[in-house]
Amino acid sequence: MNGSGEGGGLAEFGGTISISNSIVAFNTRNGNLRSDIVGTITSGGYNNVRQVQPGVIVGDTTGNITGTGAAMLTLAPNGGVTMTHALFPGSIGIDAADPDTCIRFDQRHKFRPYDGDQNGVERCDMGAYEFRGRRGDVNCDGLIDGRDIQAFVMAMLDPALYSGTFPGCEITNADVNEDGAVEPADVAAFVPLLTGG
Repeated sequence: MNGSGEGGGLAEFGGTISISNSIVAFNTRNGNLRSDIVGTITSGGYNNVRQVQPGVIVGDTTGNITGTGAAMLTLAPNGGVTMTHALFPGSIGIDAADPDTCIRFDQRHKFRPYDGDQNGVERCDMGAYEFRGRRGDVNCDGLIDGRDIQAFVMAMLDPALYSGTFPGCEITNADVNEDGAVEPADVAAFVPLLTGG
């Protein structure tokens, strides 16, 4: 929308808008949260729409989450050719898409599914971004152990080589102290994760 009304995420004024495995949340107008949809939106299931009214959702509502929005970071260049909203650790969108219909690559062309909630089951996330973040799991095998050391060193010294060696893995997993950079200062936070301390 143009910021003058409702439906900041999706607005249907004729025709059909269908969504599946999608997140439509936290749309604003002049800095204020507004409704995320207006009109009738057809659901294929497994969507997160924070503010439905004045819109209406019809169709398959299996797995839909409404009334609360997935925790996401601001729109940013997270890889790929377009910007995306990265899911925040613990977000309700993680491992919440339909396991039978999700697209096998996210918008950044990272492989899906990935076990983002670490429950032992790989499942796609809702939305355009497949969460692969777990501090210390630098090789993205679901474990934090000695096999992450080589990946950690590679991420710190040669990010391009790291991305090529571990496609689909987030280099931010090596930013163990969460200061926004992968650097020697992360070693002090990485070692306790390896030793279980």
